[in-house]
Parts: sequence; structure tokens; C-alpha cells
Amino acid sequence: MKYLVALFLALTTFTASAGLPEGTPLFSFTPPTQNTDGSSLDPATELQGYNMYCNGDTSTPVFTVFPSATSYQTTEGELADGNYICELKAQNLEGVESSGSPLASFTVTTPPVATVQPNPPANVIRQ
Repeated sequence: MKYLVALFLALTTFTASAGLPEGTPLFSFTPPTQNTDGSSLDPATELQGYNMYCNGDTSTPVFTVFPSATSYQTTEGELADGNYICELKAQNLEGVESSGSPLASFTVTTPPVATVQPNPPANVIRQ
């Protein structure tokens, strides 16, 4: 059985000023092109997808990415606020996962939601 080579994972976190909501990291990666036995690999047709595992828990992926993707933008609330150390693994059609990508560490911080309480000025006269 062929095994996959490790992926390269580059992590970029954007803020709202870059056009993306705060607290929604964007992950970019280069898909593998070879199996560990040296044979070529077409990620679009020979992978089930990619699994992201964080903070040492490899039992359940935090999220899964389609095989044709080279990046993944999280949605607001998909990752809880906190510190993360993650790795990405490719999964072939037989369900075999690659070794993990280099670890990426980052922090998700979602800005607090502004609340406005109705509080008219005291000097307002209502008619």
C-alpha cells in the first residue's frame, strides 16, 4: 500500500482590515505530489481530502478540506477562541493518512460583540 508524503502548511491569519472577519484564520498549503514510495500522486483524483488536527487530538479532525483545495478559510465561530497548535494530514482513497505537516501555532481571538442598551439622555423631553 502506498503512503502519502507530508504536506507543507503555511498559516496566515487575516483581520477584518484585510477584508476577512477577525477570528477566522486562512490556512494555505501545497498538496503532495508523491507517495512515500516515490510514485506520483494526483491530489485531485487520488485523495479523499485533508484533515486538520489541533492540540494533540488526532481522534477527530477539527475540519476536513476537499481534495482539490489548496486553502481553507474558517468561518466565524468555527474555531473557539484560544491557542492552537495544528497539523494537516492528507488522506488517500484507501483512508490512509499522511504524516502531519509542520506544526502551525496560532491564536484565535474574536472581538467582543458590541451591545447597545437603550439609554436616552436624561435631558431629553418627550412630548
